[in-house]
Amino acid sequence: NSLGHNSVRSILKDNQGGMWVGTFYGGLNYYHPMAPAFDTMTYSAYKNSISDNTVSCIVEDPHTGHLWIGTNDGGLNEYDRKNNHFTVYRANRNNPNALQSNNIKCALPDRNGVYIGSHGGGLSYLSGGRIENFAFPNAVSFNNSCYSLLDGKDGTIWVGSLIGLHRFDKKNKQLSLHPLAQKYPRLNSVLISVLYRDSKDRIWIGTEESLFVYANDQLEEWKDYTSKIPSLVQAFCVEQDSNHQNWIGSSVGLYKSPD
Repeated sequence: NSLGHNSVRSILKDNQGGMWVGTFYGGLNYYHPMAPAFDTMTYSAYKNSISDNTVSCIVEDPHTGHLWIGTNDGGLNEYDRKNNHFTVYRANRNNPNALQSNNIKCALPDRNGVYIGSHGGGLSYLSGGRIENFAFPNAVSFNNSCYSLLDGKDGTIWVGSLIGLHRFDKKNKQLSLHPLAQKYPRLNSVLISVLYRDSKDRIWIGTEESLFVYANDQLEEWKDYTSKIPSLVQAFCVEQDSNHQNWIGSSVGLYKSPD
């Protein structure tokens, strides 16, 4: 057996050594080294299933063990692996306490719920079955979009949007332009596609134009000096392997960080 489709949109390695792969129109796929083949989960109108066959993000909840699965047009899925059950949260623009978009781009669990970023639906927070929605300042419909999330570890969340880097204050529930975007104009009014914290506590900030590394209160543009291409055009993802080596997926290929 093989993947349900060969266009991969998202990948997650869970705490049990399994690999979850979200595809474009091929549904959700699961592989474990002890299993003989991929298991594919696709949408069905006749039974409990994932809500859409295009999976844009997969995040494991460290508190419940559930998976939060964002889809392109089917909203957010909470997958209870123990009971093999999907709970689906769909958009309803006539209800202010529902998601405002079914196009989910990212998710970030915390102890009490999960933060959700969507295209055209801003930032949402789901807790106890209740959803709160937060719009970006000065945003209108389509650019009220959240593409990446990162725990700031100080009561705030770094929020990557279609219109720059923002910050969400969890206590005051305020969404505002991030101080870094105020200090560095290249992080303002630009799509922030990825936010990632590595084992050295450096924060990688991928935009539609380049990739930046924030460390020791300094922001530097990352360049791959081993390549003939001087800089990235757009970074889509950053991941770290077991050897603490950072890998960067971009619009011009896959790169390995030298440090």
